[in-house]
Amino acid sequence: AQYDAMVVKLNELKALITFLINLTPEERQALPKMGDSKQPFVTKALQYAQSFPQIAPPFINLAELGKDRGLALTLLQFIQLVKPWLQAIEDTELAVGSEAYVAALAIYNSAAQAAKANVPGASAIYADLKTHFEQASAPAPAPAPNP
Repeated sequence: AQYDAMVVKLNELKALITFLINLTPEERQALPKMGDSKQPFVTKALQYAQSFPQIAPPFINLAELGKDRGLALTLLQFIQLVKPWLQAIEDTELAVGSEAYVAALAIYNSAAQAAKANVPGASAIYADLKTHFEQASAPAPAPAPNP
């Protein structure tokens, strides 16, 4: 239920920012970056061009430049709000995923021991779980820590 509520809220947020685009890694790399250090440069260039229109190339739309600069700064502020939250989401997923994996490894190791002891059904369970570790050169999983 919480997940469904979060998805609804995220979709509401996405509906507010319909102008977002996606770039390929190549496009991202090819674009000149404004970044924190270039923001004052862009602001000054815009101010100079507005005060002294004769220095602005005729193909530059100063109103659009002002909008682009403003949106870039607004999106940067939004990124600064969201980044710590996204980091916390990723950290939480990593921590609970790790706990689940360690518990599953304990079950796997227990199934291996049960199979060795001829516990009914344990061999099939161990064989099934073991397939997740059978790769060309993958080492066997480390035993689960004993809590």
